[in-house]
Amino acid sequence: MKKEFLKKVACVVLSASMIVQGAAPVMCAGDEAFAGDSAEVLSEDAGAAEQAGEAAKLTGAQQTADEQTAGAQQTADEQAAGAQTADAKAGSKAADAGSFEPGYEPGFFTDYDAVAKIVASDEFSARIAADSATPSGSSSDTPATGEIRGGDKYTFWGYKIDENGKSHKYDYSVAVYWYSGYSYNGKAIKPLTMVFDVTDTNQLSTSNLLDEGKHYTTICSNNKNASEKATLRIKGKGKFSHVDTAAKSSWPTLYFTINKIAMTADSITIPDYGVQFKDGKVQLAKPSFMYIGSNKMPASDYALTFVDQSKSGAYEKKGDWTVRVSAGKSGNVTGARNVIMTVSDKLPARKLKVKYQKKQGHTGAALKPSVEVSYKKETLRAGTDYTVSYANNIYKGTGLIIISGKGDYYGVNVKTFKIK
Repeated sequence: MKKEFLKKVACVVLSASMIVQGAAPVMCAGDEAFAGDSAEVLSEDAGAAEQAGEAAKLTGAQQTADEQTAGAQQTADEQAAGAQTADAKAGSKAADAGSFEPGYEPGFFTDYDAVAKIVASDEFSARIAADSATPSGSSSDTPATGEIRGGDKYTFWGYKIDENGKSHKYDYSVAVYWYSGYSYNGKAIKPLTMVFDVTDTNQLSTSNLLDEGKHYTTICSNNKNASEKATLRIKGKGKFSHVDTAAKSSWPTLYFTINKIAMTADSITIPDYGVQFKDGKVQLAKPSFMYIGSNKMPASDYALTFVDQSKSGAYEKKGDWTVRVSAGKSGNVTGARNVIMTVSDKLPARKLKVKYQKKQGHTGAALKPSVEVSYKKETLRAGTDYTVSYANNIYKGTGLIIISGKGDYYGVNVKTFKIK
């Protein structure tokens, strides 16, 4: 009986489960009275179960809705937080960009005497000595104060590397000076420049003087012929290479003057010369050597006039004849000078052998290498057989030794030597 009762109980439970799921109840075989008695109970239980199921469904739906609402809120919060982060980053970049103040302050540094002293210092002597063009009006390595221009302050942005190897943006400032006046010399001229790093100081010294080639380069144009507006552009290198194009801030373009040179200037060398006598032949020969500094004078810079042509036997008979060297069509040279052309049947000085030291170290003073002059292994005597003079023998470049024939020799023999 007990087993049967348990089976019926199990059957009733199964039937109630079916009702909850919406299926027909299961009728249990056997005791009809139990089934009849239980039907009302099962019906009540099924109703209760159904109500519980509906409640559970409502609870689940509410939970889902709450979860969706919470998820949407979380997403909105995350988006807001992300927007705040982006704003913070943008603000950081804006603050970084805002820290840069590109600037141009004309005449910020005006102590030209201090700059001149730096230029004349021992530390700077090598740099100025390397300048192949002589500043206009200068007779030594030290420029006159009036020849120095600049003092303007330029501010840019650049990058610097910290101890960890990371790159950081920063502002930097430079003060620029340059030689503004030069004399024409037959070659392209690149002015000597002085650029100081004044980012953290207002002092000018060799310690914050930048190196051309390492920290900046110079580019010139219209810089060969005489001009009042030859162009000098300075361009930074390395950490000094960055500029702010949006602010239209850039390294400066500057100007300098290339002055015309007088034919009588000391830097122009046109020695007297000679030609071999040829009976019955007029010889209108141009000077043997014509130099501006260490450079040969271009043909467009001069014109020759043989002023003695009206005289009998001019430039034909043995003797000294005058040749006038005047400014040419180039417009780079002014004035004129006279030189002597000797017609002779003696031995020309250009055939003499000259022994000397071909390389000289720059000292800032006039260099006069000693010479030994000979002809066919016979040593000649200075003052009797020849005289010696020098030109362009101070600055780095090419110096000239002029051997002028005398006695049994005529004309000139010009030799060159390097000043380094």
